Amino acid sequence: MQITIVVDDKLVMIDRKPLQLDIDWSVFDMDPANPDDDIAAVQFNTDAGTGHVEFKTRQTKQVNRPDNRPPDWHISADDFEKHFAFVLPAYEAKLKTVQAEEVAREAEREAQMLASQKRRETESSAPVEAPAGYVTEEKAQALAKEAAEAAVARFAAELAKAGEGGGQP
Repeated sequence: MQITIVVDDKLVMIDRKPLQLDIDWSVFDMDPANPDDDIAAVQFNTDAGTGHVEFKTRQTKQVNRPDNRPPDWHISADDFEKHFAFVLPAYEAKLKTVQAEEVAREAEREAQMLASQKRRETESSAPVEAPAGYVTEEKAQALAKEAAEAAVARFAAELAKAGEGGGQP
């Protein structure tokens, strides 16, 4: 398991899953009177049992003098357990909370989609009354039937008329 703690961002990342934690970050400033021991980040690999602590860079006030950054502190599993393991329970608790929130959001999204689909099905199957002045499908079919019957009747009358005149119109 790869653990990264970034103090300025208040971020703990375990196996590339970053979470911001609400913990006492002041513990990473070992001695408030000494700016050279302010921790910037901690990297630790539990499989290898090794890691290192990166300290903050202190800017110097002299123009030609480079900024001061103390060397990394290489830590063992015992060092990590003693000084930094307190972040792990907080991380696990936050991870469970975040995962539960994701499951709840997904369930809500799924419920909204089902409700929307049900609403569309209900709206498409519900009978719709035609506004005034418009012809319903049933009325249009009845008018078409009447027009067809009238056309057949006219055609029959023309045939009968043509039969009386010797086949000539």
